Amino acid sequence: MERSHIFDSSILKACDIRGVVGEKLNEVDAYFVGKAFGTFLQRDKKSRSCVVGRDGRRSSKKFSDKVIKGLLETGINVTNIGLMPTPVVYFSVKHLNLDAGLIVTASHNPPEYNGFKMLTNVDPVYGGDIQKIAEYSKNGDFCSGKGTLSNVDIKPDYLNFLFRKIKPQRNPLKVVWDCIKLFLITWYLNLTYLKKGSEIYPPKLN
Repeated sequence: MERSHIFDSSILKACDIRGVVGEKLNEVDAYFVGKAFGTFLQRDKKSRSCVVGRDGRRSSKKFSDKVIKGLLETGINVTNIGLMPTPVVYFSVKHLNLDAGLIVTASHNPPEYNGFKMLTNVDPVYGGDIQKIAEYSKNGDFCSGKGTLSNVDIKPDYLNFLFRKIKPQRNPLKVVWDCIKLFLITWYLNLTYLKKGSEIYPPKLN
C-alpha cells in the first residue's frame, strides 16, 4: 500500500468528497480519506472517536470498510452503525457522545456516484478543512495508532427519539413513506409503535 495518496481535485467539493466510482473515486481513495480524516481529527480537533455509517449504494459497504480501516490506523476509536440514513449519523454523534462522524454517501446524486460527508460534534467539515485533509493525504503525513472498533445498532434509540417528538393525536396519524432508497424499508418494518392507531401507507415496489 502506498504511503501517500493524491485525490483527484474534482472530487474535493465544498462540503464533501464525492465523485464517480471507478473513474474519479475508488477504494484506495476511501482508505486514505479515513487516514487523513483521522489525522485531521487528532491534530486539528484533539478528537479520538468517530461514528461511521453508509447509504445503500453498491460501493458503500466496501468504501465504509476501507475508511474504517484508515481511521483505526490513525488511532481513532470507531463506532460503526452500518446502513443508515444521513441524519442518523448526526444524531449518533450527539447521542453516543462521540467527537465526530462520517457517512459514505453521495446524497442526491445518481447511483454511479459515491462520497464522504464528515462532521465534528460542533460543526460540519467543509471548505478549507477538506483541503487540509487532502493535503495530509498528499504528504503522507498521518498520525499512527491502533483504534478500537465497535458495532452499534442505533435504530431503537433513534426511533424512540422520533417517537418522543410525536405528540398524541385525537385522530390517527397518516404516514407516507418515500422509500427512494430501498434500505429505508427496514425502517418501515421497525415502526411497530407507529402502527398502533396510525395509518401507514407502505412503499410500492415494481
